[in-house]
Amino acid sequence: MKYKFYKRNIQILLVLMILIAIVSLICSRKTSVQSISKKEVTGATFVDSAGIANKVSKVDDSVNINKKRDSIQEKILVQQGALKKKLALIKMKTKYDDIENITWYSDKSTPQSNNINNLNVYFGLSGKSTDIGGNPWLRFVIQYAGENWLFINNYSFKIDDNVYSLKPKFGEVKRDNNERVWEWYDTVVDKNIYNIIYNLIMSKNAKVRYDGKQYYNDRTITSKEKQAIKNVLEAFEVLGGTTNF
Repeated sequence: MKYKFYKRNIQILLVLMILIAIVSLICSRKTSVQSISKKEVTGATFVDSAGIANKVSKVDDSVNINKKRDSIQEKILVQQGALKKKLALIKMKTKYDDIENITWYSDKSTPQSNNINNLNVYFGLSGKSTDIGGNPWLRFVIQYAGENWLFINNYSFKIDDNVYSLKPKFGEVKRDNNERVWEWYDTVVDKNIYNIIYNLIMSKNAKVRYDGKQYYNDRTITSKEKQAIKNVLEAFEVLGGTTNF
């Protein structure tokens, strides 16, 4: 009887040991799986962080490259602007009026006196040529010289196939004489005058008629005069002048 009881207890103990071993094995495997999962997650996180850092680095490099490129382009534009300004002003002659504190700019081919047939533009800027300020203003001059007075009261321009008219106010046409006579009109450029100037420099053929009280005089506007006007307009614009009249 005791033997049977003892044998039964041994069987129960063996079962319990087997159960404990099974539970231990299950727990051990679970812990191992969790450990592996943690390593995988940690590794994945590390890989992702490295990838993000790499992408951020590439973005920073791209931003720096763009900044350098923009800086270089800006320097090139500044240099081009300075060169354009220099090339435009080298064609000009200047005259400083120390009473009015104005520097006047005109093309080097523009005649010094009014006693010659000519048509030109020029512009003024406040201050000396080395210390100019403000915006330039544009002026237009048309001159007649001949043997006889015309007493001009109107100018007609035949520019290619179009005719334009410019009528000064009374007293605006000035006159003088010596061995010859000359009459000239010097005025601020407005929308009408700029339209005439623009079409003139773009034309193939152009001439002007000086209309007087009884007589008139026609002459062809030369390519030299057209080029001089182009030169002045270019310098006018690089110094801040506007043609939006």
